[in-house]
Amino acid sequence: MCGRFSLNTSLLQASDIFNVETQEQAPPRYNIAPTQPVHVIFKNQGVRHLNLMRWGFLPSWVKEPETFSLIINARCETALQKPSFKSAMRHRRCIIPANGFYEWKREDGVKTPYYIKPRKQEIIGFAGLYETYMAKNGSEIDTMCFLTTKASRDIAEIHHRMPVLIDPEKSDIWLDCGQNRAQDLNLFFDNTEEGRYDILPVSNRINNARNDDAGLQDAIDEKEQLKQQAPETDQLTLF
Repeated sequence: MCGRFSLNTSLLQASDIFNVETQEQAPPRYNIAPTQPVHVIFKNQGVRHLNLMRWGFLPSWVKEPETFSLIINARCETALQKPSFKSAMRHRRCIIPANGFYEWKREDGVKTPYYIKPRKQEIIGFAGLYETYMAKNGSEIDTMCFLTTKASRDIAEIHHRMPVLIDPEKSDIWLDCGQNRAQDLNLFFDNTEEGRYDILPVSNRINNARNDDAGLQDAIDEKEQLKQQAPETDQLTLF
């Protein structure tokens, strides 16, 4: 799978920025991949919470989750109409704190990885949806996915989609599902101005989810990157 992002600063720092109380600690994560647990922020009965959820959205109506296709993202333009997402868009919106994300440029049969990080702030929040799935045996699992939008012009040179950004000062608009209708959230989906991110070519080591170290975010010379290029596969894309 080639969908990846990072959260390598402390949860306390993320919780301070997004105004949620937590004493939880977690190791830095430089290569978060689908199906792994992800820290997300959501609001329940007026209180913000920071919990782990599985990255891979499961709609409540799924009968056989073992055969259901992994959903790691949803398009913001159509989420309110899709049966898989429309209920979550109205009632279960969340924020995924992150330091940045990875994307792959596909060209001439090869994929080249880039690390995309905010230029002016260390931690950002991406829009997400979540669902609590109840299995046949009565067990529950919290699952989530990212919301994506069209890429800004600079990121579009790498990929045509990007995650929806939620600025901390506007986070309550996104999280308060009772007061703010899903139809009124277009201000987040159009937030694609150019120049908000630094785009760094990085090593193909990011392709392996077992690699999880700070060196994954080191920019490398484009000539060195060309040497590492591998033929394109049918891996999933996050955005």
